[in-house]
Amino acid sequence: MTYRYERFIDLAFPPHDPVHPLTTGESPRTLFPLASGGVYDPLGDEQAPRRDTPISIQCSIVDEDPASFEATMRAWRAKRGKRGKLYRRWEDSQHVEWVYADLRSINGDRGVNNDHNQALQLNFVMQSPCWNGPHHGGGWTLDDGFFLDEGYLLDESDTYDLEADDLTFIPLTYGGDATVTNMTLLIYNPLFGIGPGGIDITNLTIKIGPDNPFVVESSWIYDGVIAPGDTLGISVGSRRVELNGVGHYNDFHLVDAEQHVDAWARLTPTGASGIRVEMTGGPSLPKATLTVSFWEGNE
Repeated sequence: MTYRYERFIDLAFPPHDPVHPLTTGESPRTLFPLASGGVYDPLGDEQAPRRDTPISIQCSIVDEDPASFEATMRAWRAKRGKRGKLYRRWEDSQHVEWVYADLRSINGDRGVNNDHNQALQLNFVMQSPCWNGPHHGGGWTLDDGFFLDEGYLLDESDTYDLEADDLTFIPLTYGGDATVTNMTLLIYNPLFGIGPGGIDITNLTIKIGPDNPFVVESSWIYDGVIAPGDTLGISVGSRRVELNGVGHYNDFHLVDAEQHVDAWARLTPTGASGIRVEMTGGPSLPKATLTVSFWEGNE
């Protein structure tokens, strides 16, 4: 079975006479003619990005009570021009996914004697590069948003211990079917850690890529100091580096020889990816931790 659209921001779509589009949007590829014949595709085997995608949802407001009918109509008209989360639900698995979209316009024609039944067309434009599925990292929050957990994985931990003065390899299971470049890594050095050597974290190296076997696609070095009690945050999508919430780009570097993707890093729908972390120092008890946060991406 397929999916249906359920809600935009805080408004559920009227359930009457629904017509829900199943469009994927367009994926432009620029092809360059070759002098010898044929064409050159600069994307190669890479998936083409998605253009802004129109989504037009048809439904009808039906209500015998004039006041309720008007209230529903006014509530939807008030969303015109606003950006927010547009939700869909797969009818078989009941999986819920969302994108950011904006409501560009509302169309409808008023007929004779239809005081309690008004057909509408709600015209959205999808802004996100893909649909966001289950969320990894950052914990689980009761009643966070429209759905009870809004896709948070209740029984899954995405915080990993880091070995002091050593290398740690972290396998990640990724269940999405679209490439994701928007994730956040948080490295935390406990305030009261102990260890045989220095407990400051220095010479931090992070490598990310598909696993089994592990192939490096992205490689970073942070040559600053993560002192006890400090948290280093690396946001891949927005390309931010912060130490305790303050910008800290000067000590962060991409390793050009091992950086093989345009984004700082990505998770691809191969089923498995890996993160390799190497550092000097750090506590042995309790250990420093790495938290990986991202939404699984779906087409």
